Amino acid sequence: WLWPGYIPHGAITLVIGDPGLGKSQLTLDLAARVTRGTLWPSGDIPDIANVLLLASEDSVERTIIPRLNASGAALERIVVLNDILVGGKPRMFDLKTDTEPLEKLIVANHIEMVIIDPLNGYIGNTNSWKESEVRSVLMPIRAMAERHDVAVIGVIHLTKDNAKAAIHRAQGSVAFAAVARAMFAVAAHQTYQGLRYFVSVKQNYAVHPPTLGFVIAAGGG
Repeated sequence: WLWPGYIPHGAITLVIGDPGLGKSQLTLDLAARVTRGTLWPSGDIPDIANVLLLASEDSVERTIIPRLNASGAALERIVVLNDILVGGKPRMFDLKTDTEPLEKLIVANHIEMVIIDPLNGYIGNTNSWKESEVRSVLMPIRAMAERHDVAVIGVIHLTKDNAKAAIHRAQGSVAFAAVARAMFAVAAHQTYQGLRYFVSVKQNYAVHPPTLGFVIAAGGG
């Protein structure tokens, strides 16, 4: 769904929006386009690359794989990671403590894009509303992305405060938006049921692209 350049390599990009609007399906469509070199809406062709998914809210077998198949993804180019073995026992992956194994996985699998859905679901016991704690987790991830020229995409729900600008509505500390170099919001069309807007909220390295519209097709593609 994005033109090359608007999700920067070596940085963190946020995708925010209310639950149920298709944020996860949109990022899986993005993963599919990257693994196949499928055209962007602008007509640009992305470089084919490998993708790492951290997606704790959906079943891999029942939800993620079917959605990737519906989007035409090259599954052999996608690595899905939720748990990590510690002392021979699996536990939830934690960005606060597991940056080193994440980096090793990225290097070993030649990963160029990492999708974390939801981003604030992988920060362990970090207080997601405390700026200093959030920065202590995200800055090493951003540094890792810079070292390996990886695009990191984090999905976050919105707060319920409609009076705030979108850039201040990512659930949790303002540090999520501050550390990110690009940010997009998914919003429902007020009139046409099923139509979604994909809006650029923040761009540090480029001008804002035009707003895109999308629908989720039957089968999840």
